[in-house]
Amino acid sequence: MTSTFITPNRNAVGFFDRALTRAPRVAAVLLAAAWASAPSEAVAQSEPRSVNAVTISSPAAGDTFKRGETITVTVNFNRDINNQASCGWANPLRLEVQIGSTTRNFRCPGGNAIYGRDHPFSYVVQAGDLDADGISIAAGAIVGGTWWAPGLNPISTDLGAHAITNSANHKVDGGGIEDDEAPARPAEVTGVRVSPRDAALHVSWSAAGGEVSQYRVDAADTSGKLARRVYTDADVFEALVDRLVNGVEYTVTVTALTSHPDVEGPASEPRTAAPGAPAAPVPAVPAAWLGVQAVLLLWCRRRRGRMPRPRPRAGGRRAMPAAGGQ
Repeated sequence: MTSTFITPNRNAVGFFDRALTRAPRVAAVLLAAAWASAPSEAVAQSEPRSVNAVTISSPAAGDTFKRGETITVTVNFNRDINNQASCGWANPLRLEVQIGSTTRNFRCPGGNAIYGRDHPFSYVVQAGDLDADGISIAAGAIVGGTWWAPGLNPISTDLGAHAITNSANHKVDGGGIEDDEAPARPAEVTGVRVSPRDAALHVSWSAAGGEVSQYRVDAADTSGKLARRVYTDADVFEALVDRLVNGVEYTVTVTALTSHPDVEGPASEPRTAAPGAPAAPVPAVPAAWLGVQAVLLLWCRRRRGRMPRPRPRAGGRRAMPAAGGQ
C-alpha cells in the first residue's frame, strides 16, 4: 500500500503568513486615513443636537399678516436631525404659537417627516385672529412627535434664548367676523376618557357637533389652577397632556372651539385622574426553566408507573413477577 503526502508550497505559505501579519497594520492605516479625511464629520456625529435659530416669514405687505396668509416659522438646529410628524397620533408634532389670547398649532407642511437642519411649521391666518403686539413663541413651544439623530445623540428642542415675545414685525389681523358669518356654538364634547401615563394623561373623546376648528384640553390641579392646556385639530379626538406630576390628581375638561375667538362650546363633563408610572412588568419565566420542569415531570411520572424489575431465580434466568402479586 502506497501513501501519498501533499507537500505545501513554501511560497504560498509565506504569502498567507505575511498577509495575516500585516492585515491589522493595513487596517489601522486605512482607518487613520479615513478619520483624517473627515474629522469634522466625526465631531458632528457626536455633537448633541440643539436649536440654533428661529425665523419667521414676512407678511405680504407691511408688518401684519392678513386672513388667508400663511405664517411659517422655521426652527434651525445646529446639526441634521429627523422629525417624525406623527400626524394622527395622540400627541402629533406641532409648534404652539400665541396669537393674541389664542394658541394656534403650527404644523409641518403636509404633515411629513423632515431630515435636515431646517424644520418649518406653518399656519394659515383665520378670520378672528388678532395680535396687535406681534406673535409670541415660548421656549417650550415645540411639543409632540418624535425626534431622531444619527448615533442616538442627545436632542434638545427647547428654543431657549431663541424664544420670541411680541414680534413687532409679525402682527396678525385676520379681520373681524360679521354677525351673519359667526358660526353657531358647537355642542358639548362627550365620551371623555382619561388614562394615566408616566407624568401625563391620555385623553380621548367623541366628536362634537357643529362647526369646530380646534379642541382645547384643560387639566387643572386640586386647587383649581390650570396646570396644562393642549390644543388639537378638529379631526383629532385624543391628546396627551404631558408635563404633569405623578400622583397628583387633575381634573380634565375638553372644549370644542370655532374660528371665532368668542364662540366656543360648553366644557365637557369633568373627569379626574392622577398620572403615574406604569407598573413594573411581571418577570417572565425563562424557557430553560420550563424545560427543566418538563423533564422533572416526565421523570416523576416514570418513577411512579415504572415496570417492575425481574427477580433472579435458579438457573441464572430471570422471571417476571405475576400480575398483582409477588
